[in-house]
Amino acid sequence: MAIVEDWTFDNGIVDSFEEHVRQSVPGYAMFEDYIVSLSRFFIPCGGKVLDLGASTGELAEAIYNCNKNRISFFGVIDNSNDMFAKLQERFNGNYYFDCCKTDISYGIPISEDFDFIVASLVLQFIPVNTRHIVLEDCFTHLTTNGAMVVVEKIVQETGNDQAMFDTIYQSNKHFNGLSAQQLYDKTQSLVGIMTPLTSKENEEMFKECGFKVTSFFQLGCFKGWILRK
Repeated sequence: MAIVEDWTFDNGIVDSFEEHVRQSVPGYAMFEDYIVSLSRFFIPCGGKVLDLGASTGELAEAIYNCNKNRISFFGVIDNSNDMFAKLQERFNGNYYFDCCKTDISYGIPISEDFDFIVASLVLQFIPVNTRHIVLEDCFTHLTTNGAMVVVEKIVQETGNDQAMFDTIYQSNKHFNGLSAQQLYDKTQSLVGIMTPLTSKENEEMFKECGFKVTSFFQLGCFKGWILRK
């Protein structure tokens, strides 16, 4: 039996990452477009933006292009060597961007205050017992009228609901071109790497860190929130 290696965001995945996520995550393009639309309500003239787990920088670039006349600083963070190299390539020569390679599991090395912070499909890869550290850092460095936008995969409250959504989720990925072996390998590789919480658990965690919580998106096992002071 072949050994399935743990999932990483290196090993050459960067070139096919956006296509892979679109195949895997229902509504991915829709909620990323929605995040861009939300950014217009929170980024003022001279605004500062932070993208945690920015991956290839596609979403960061879309947010920047939508607000380029108002953004004075845009921080993008990722801990993958390949993703960080892609960020540097994408934003080379754009002095508004600051690319940082770091693991944010135990805090975010920032000194700026931000008007708009994005964490799209990121917290689920951070150990559950340190997520509050990341969120508390974000709360501290969020401006009074700013917002943090979070999108996460969630688990359901009951086993029956979880089984239903899992079936739909896997069928969706298969319909979008992923083979049964690819689905199996991906599921096995994420064991112990990704730990989603229920919607209620996420919202309780956000509130414990001081945030006011508004949901803006849910499709199956994926949900998005706007967090404010």
